Amino acid sequence: MRQLALDIGLRPHASLAGFVPGPNGAVREALAGLAAGTLEGPVRLWGEAGTGKTHLLQAACRAAHEAGRRCGYLPLAPPRDFGPGVLEGLEQLDLVCIDDLDAVAGEREWEVALLDLYHRLLETGGRLAASGRARPDAGGGLPDLASRLAAGLVYGLRALDDGDKLRVVRGRAEACGLVLAPGAADYLLARCQRDLGSLCAVVDRLDAAALAARRRVTVPFIRSVLADVRGPTDIPPSAADDA
Repeated sequence: MRQLALDIGLRPHASLAGFVPGPNGAVREALAGLAAGTLEGPVRLWGEAGTGKTHLLQAACRAAHEAGRRCGYLPLAPPRDFGPGVLEGLEQLDLVCIDDLDAVAGEREWEVALLDLYHRLLETGGRLAASGRARPDAGGGLPDLASRLAAGLVYGLRALDDGDKLRVVRGRAEACGLVLAPGAADYLLARCQRDLGSLCAVVDRLDAAALAARRRVTVPFIRSVLADVRGPTDIPPSAADDA
């Protein structure tokens, strides 16, 4: 079970240090404590797509793994090829991070299994972090689990301002070893979808294109790459979820 988190495939750039907090600094500190085992939790994140929920959960899982703790990250958003049985035995882990709770709201088998996992983790001393788009007290399914998670720490993630989004773009490029010419990051923010998932997906696309072409990433190069993908006036598609 120790390798579960990495076997699922954490994003290579998901780290707590690489998270640009903006108005969400307290969330990062809480998840760092959860990953280290110094915070009892549970921790519940909520917010729209592109606010960093997935990044934070994966980053917490990576931090726990690097600290030698047993951990697992489980995304529930479709498409998924597993049922509630995947939750069996997860109480053996030190940290369980479950993404996209909304995806199974109203599915009775999942609701029962998640609530049961919550109680098993309480018994074993394991920590739980979970995310969803809706406020946990806003209804919409999973009411029993929501009431339990509300007894822990609940954080509503707020969108970053343009300055922080530029920091995300530049930080992602730096992590890739990608050199952005002056004005390139500003161009991406002005011309692409502005949620973090989309911006990071574009940086990753540019990284692959620049490596293949052995080119510096300038505004004309960005324009040509995006035109090749969707056409000269189209905006690149959004990533599946948060950055």
